[in-house]
Amino acid sequence: MSSAVGSLGHYSSFLEWLESIFSTYGRENCQLAAMICWRIWIQRNDRLWNQRSSSVLQVLNSVGRFLFQWQSARKQLFLADVNVVNGDHGAVCWEKPCFDWLKCNVDAAIFKAQGKFSIDCVIRNSGGEFVTTRCECFLGIFDSREAEALGIREALSWVKRLQLPNVIIEMDNLQVFQALTENFSSPNGFGLIIEECQSLAKSLGEVQFSFVRRSVNFAAHSIARAGGSMSGPREWSHVPPLCLLKYL
Repeated sequence: MSSAVGSLGHYSSFLEWLESIFSTYGRENCQLAAMICWRIWIQRNDRLWNQRSSSVLQVLNSVGRFLFQWQSARKQLFLADVNVVNGDHGAVCWEKPCFDWLKCNVDAAIFKAQGKFSIDCVIRNSGGEFVTTRCECFLGIFDSREAEALGIREALSWVKRLQLPNVIIEMDNLQVFQALTENFSSPNGFGLIIEECQSLAKSLGEVQFSFVRRSVNFAAHSIARAGGSMSGPREWSHVPPLCLLKYL
């Protein structure tokens, strides 16, 4: 079996578990596993010598964030300046937003055989409570980057229509996140979608973009996958659909 952050099962030693990870998973998950080991060791020392402890959620999310910072620093020619990476990105587990803020997780599912894709947005409040979700299916064949960007555009349009203040838009597509937050410019379709997203975000005011690991986006992904069989756009408020309950 496997989880969002590693391999589950019975192993006779730590080395056997580590070998299983490195022989089974891709680079991203192997890097996460190595970073988890390092953070557990740091946490062990912090508890032993400083009597400070952290929750599992805090440790796992620190893993994802440190990995994101390390990966970003490598892309910046190994510059060690703390200003290379801005923000707090790369979380492995979903976390509640700050008081008076909302989080909107966005994901897209592509159905190539049917020539369509679906987009879902799940909004939760600072108490971690479900607020609303919206799913819609569109005709057209797009790659994951374009589909995710269209999902962000639809999410921003929806947030604007609902007149919601202080919203964090979370996504698990790094290319889309980087295009939205860096000086990206391109005359192709993807570039135009990104420009629309940036324009919508400016019109909304208090909107932030955040990159998270795919494990954080299970809620939005579950509805997006179900969206392939929906005849039209669907929206749920206050009471979530059944397929979403186990991810909330």
